[in-house]
Amino acid sequence: MSQKIYLAILLLTALVPTALFSQGPGGGGPGGGSYSIGGFDTVNQNDTKNYVINPNTNVSSVKWSVIPLGAVTFTTSGVTSKNVTFPQHGNVTLYAEITDGFSNVYIRSKAVTVTQIVPDVPPNPLEPNVTNCDSGTLTRSGSPPTGVFWYWQTSASGISEDNSTSTYDVTSSGTYHIRAYDTSTGNWSNGTGSRYISVTDTPNLPNVSVNPICSGQSATITASGGGSGAAYEWYNATGSTPIGPASPTFNTGTLTADKTYRVRAKRGNCYSGYQTVTVTVTNPLVPSVVDGSNTCGDPTEAVLTAVNTEIATGISGVKHWWYPEATGGPRYEGTTVAAPQFTSTYTVQQAGTYYVSFEQDGCESARVPVVATFTSNNTPTLTVDLISGAVCENDNFTFRATGGSSSSDYQWFANAGDTEPIETGDTLTRTSTYAQSTN
Repeated sequence: MSQKIYLAILLLTALVPTALFSQGPGGGGPGGGSYSIGGFDTVNQNDTKNYVINPNTNVSSVKWSVIPLGAVTFTTSGVTSKNVTFPQHGNVTLYAEITDGFSNVYIRSKAVTVTQIVPDVPPNPLEPNVTNCDSGTLTRSGSPPTGVFWYWQTSASGISEDNSTSTYDVTSSGTYHIRAYDTSTGNWSNGTGSRYISVTDTPNLPNVSVNPICSGQSATITASGGGSGAAYEWYNATGSTPIGPASPTFNTGTLTADKTYRVRAKRGNCYSGYQTVTVTVTNPLVPSVVDGSNTCGDPTEAVLTAVNTEIATGISGVKHWWYPEATGGPRYEGTTVAAPQFTSTYTVQQAGTYYVSFEQDGCESARVPVVATFTSNNTPTLTVDLISGAVCENDNFTFRATGGSSSSDYQWFANAGDTEPIETGDTLTRTSTYAQSTN
């Protein structure tokens, strides 16, 4: 008889509590109207229980079925009894098609409530002791009972069966769960054990920036890019001990030469690699040759000259500054010639001490003094007199020069074109003919 017929019979049974129909003579035989299914009304999931036909007399055969289909498993126990296993939780209805000795057929049913059996919630994992960077390990507390697995989950409602080991490695901070699964019922525990773990990520290699400075100044180095929550530790070029407090900026203090530092990002006990940075310090060269005389020039002005012999021809970004005072005061750039030597001139109208400095890449050297001197441009009229001796070969004779000013120095030369004097002073004693001049 098909399932559709059973369903129809079930509907009729709800209306007619006695036998639905009888077949054959005798009106159903003794006890036919009193058949029923005896057994538990409530069972646990996965239980196996015995159900019987009462009374068990005058029973020729019994056919068993269940709604929903497949909700239970029947195993043979006897003509009037059946062992029933309940693998699914919920409500089921058992049906028995009873044929008595007179070929009368009766349909009887029994509603059974199947209670879900879930595994116990696992205990919380142990408190983690995270010592590594970028990862951590959780450890379960205890072991599951036979037939039950504890699976690690990333959420409280997770049903992943990927990992049931005693430890669980994670790479990010968060709350992780462990949930029980009963292999016999296919049920998960209603709750989970859980534990929060904090994982410290290794910070990024920092970026650094610093501007060049002049000698005697300090520089501020800035670090960035280590990532959220990163601090920055500063070191000397080869040192392993921090040289200042952890900070995104570092002040070098006064520097007079290039200096290299290192910085690394720190998050907890996790460190990035070292980033190296060199502070460039500009030390402008002081003028190496200075002069303030105006040899036989205009008595109303003097041309001051400064030369930096170390500067290459054609270099840019350099200049000289001229000052009337050793400190402070106005400054003047003067006139610069780059070849054949880096030379600057500045004209002044009165004698005294002036100062010149050299600027390179925005950095200025110390000031060097230059004394401006003035010399008359009047050429003295010279008179040379023979004051002793006869002009004869190999005789000694003495010349005297006159006509210069009180400040004149006399220089005597062997030949008119010579530049190096052979004698100074207003007299010269010799045995030959000489030329002489004054400046």
